[in-house]
Amino acid sequence: MEPLVRYNGKWFKILPKPFEPERLTFEVAWMKIKNGTGYPQWFKKERNISKIVYNE
Repeated sequence: MEPLVRYNGKWFKILPKPFEPERLTFEVAWMKIKNGTGYPQWFKKERNISKIVYNE
């Protein structure tokens, strides 16, 4: 059974892609539900994290 989440009274089914880790799937799904965009924001956040970690 696919995970279901509820946001503002609506139910959403999260369908992970076979190659994605669970953390990526849930973060992208929540960004899509809240803001309408997911992957661009997720990759921007990951780039910011890597800049901090690797001091680029």
